[in-house]
Amino acid sequence: AAYGGYEAMFRCDRHGADACYVATRPDSHRALCERLIARRVPTLCEKPLATSVDDVAALYAAAAASRTFLMEGVWTRCFPATAKARELLRGGAIGDVVAVQAEFGYAIANGCPDGVRGSAATGGMGRDIGVYLAEKALLAFDSRDYDLADAR
Repeated sequence: AAYGGYEAMFRCDRHGADACYVATRPDSHRALCERLIARRVPTLCEKPLATSVDDVAALYAAAAASRTFLMEGVWTRCFPATAKARELLRGGAIGDVVAVQAEFGYAIANGCPDGVRGSAATGGMGRDIGVYLAEKALLAFDSRDYDLADAR
């Protein structure tokens, strides 16, 4: 089903959606995802899932409690090249990875859109664009090899 917005969908008693994709500004992600999870609607939310670690934890806790699917949508994770890189790295094709250095070539001084620069509403450039570097770097390491750090 298609709606004119989230509020229109929420007004329906039986919205009929099999799942929902949240692609609004990041500062609205938590509230929308909570409403969807409360309705037990499987949810794919554009990155960043929320603008704080506490909000992300709250969303995953709500999803687990209601046994509702919730996933942060980092589209590059689904690229065939990413899957192949993951396979090669896990298989030891380049040996043990001990460090990763990454750069993102975007000329922000030449009129970069505000959405790419980031803002308080988007969580900043690190969460909007830098996440791609972190996501690729994490391909090289097993999730048991790192801890979550919150740079508040």
